[in-house]
Amino acid sequence: EEYEGFKFVAFCNSIVYEWTNYLISENKGQLKIGPSVANVAVDLLKKMGANTIIFVGQDLAYAGEDSHVEGSDHKEYLKKHAQKPKQMLEVEGINGGKVRTDESFYTYLKWFESYISLNKDVKFINATEGGARIPGAEALTLREALDRYCQKKVNIEKRLANIRNKYAGPSDLDLYEVLEKLRRTREQVLRIKKHSRYGLEKSSVLSGLYKGDEDLPDPRTVRRILKSLDRVDAKIKENQNATQLTLLLFQPFIKSLHHLTLPSSPEESEKEEGQRIASQCVLLYSGLHQTATVAQKLLTEAIRNFEKRFRGLKEVKNNA
Repeated sequence: EEYEGFKFVAFCNSIVYEWTNYLISENKGQLKIGPSVANVAVDLLKKMGANTIIFVGQDLAYAGEDSHVEGSDHKEYLKKHAQKPKQMLEVEGINGGKVRTDESFYTYLKWFESYISLNKDVKFINATEGGARIPGAEALTLREALDRYCQKKVNIEKRLANIRNKYAGPSDLDLYEVLEKLRRTREQVLRIKKHSRYGLEKSSVLSGLYKGDEDLPDPRTVRRILKSLDRVDAKIKENQNATQLTLLLFQPFIKSLHHLTLPSSPEESEKEEGQRIASQCVLLYSGLHQTATVAQKLLTEAIRNFEKRFRGLKEVKNNA
């Protein structure tokens, strides 16, 4: 809230990225995902047009038993939270010989190696002055890297301002379309919430039939409930396929619908199998209902913010 400068948003491949593309009907591009934020930062620099990228502090190895510098946030975290012993590896050091690293650092290292091999148009410099050698990156001291590649002054604020000024931003009509998509999505979420609540009620009844010491429940009653749940599933699938946003919100739960009738184990009785399936149904519809409730709240808040900021956009659209 205190920062008043320009804000630039960058996405990796994620649900949020797909939601945003759907809402604005435009693909803004994305950054390559890596196991470390440093990996992602390298791709960001490449996409910003950097033809030389200098690594500093990317030793990706241990100095004795330490993985992070004394006083760093992560170092303090490791002190407070006991960690189980890590699997250690030996890799080639930037100054020759071997250095010790762990599996996490090794994945960062291999990502850099692969990325560098695929981007021959960029010069990569490793000015860390210690730790693991990053294949494909020229090893220089930080002083050498600065003297060779960092002699030209760059007005970063001016460059960012130029980029910001070239961006026209969405029109009022574009924003109104986003608002309409959010409204349609909320309606679908409300329908899913209604159907999942009904499914939860029916599956709870089914679960109750298998509890206690009584014999197996009447098969006709069980079939009637299962048919009701089949209809619920069909209605939920119908609604969640209506827009990409609802698909992404509920996809994990929808996939679970196909795994409810798991085969029984050899030791499992018919009653135990019924109890297991009924319990799975309860968990599924309960999760769907909770997710729909959270989604409804978030969408309502987003819609309210849009309506507050862009009041009157409907009239603008109707008069266009």
